[in-house]
Amino acid sequence: MNEQQAKMIMAFAQSSMILRQAAKKVFVNECTLSYHLQRIYEKTGKNPRDFFDLCYLVGLASKKLEGKHE
Repeated sequence: MNEQQAKMIMAFAQSSMILRQAAKKVFVNECTLSYHLQRIYEKTGKNPRDFFDLCYLVGLASKKLEGKHE
């Protein structure tokens, strides 16, 4: 997971898994965010649209973003 994907995961979680709100937070189109969520799923085997998988991904994303200022 790269830094951009980590930010997308965090925005998706902070937006209660509402794609439109998350897309606005990371300044991308809904389709773009959906594409990246699918790529994360393919890469990790964890589906960001599943609550428990999203919890796992938030852990990974927070480690990736740890120490970085947004």
